Amino acid sequence: MLSDPQRFERAIALFDAANAQDPNKETADDQELPKELLYAQRMTEMLERFAPDASDAVRLACRAQHIQR
Repeated sequence: MLSDPQRFERAIALFDAANAQDPNKETADDQELPKELLYAQRMTEMLERFAPDASDAVRLACRAQHIQR
């Protein structure tokens, strides 16, 4: 459960905006996306499968681990 859903979603949006600047592209589901944005989304999906009750801090760390890499 999120302690502050609006703050959490704002952080995710900021991470995604930073990763959306990646000039490297990768295709997924017939859509070309910035590579690091796609990686972050995939990591979040994996965390939700393996640890659906992960803390906010872990969820944020997972999403941001390769920020603007």
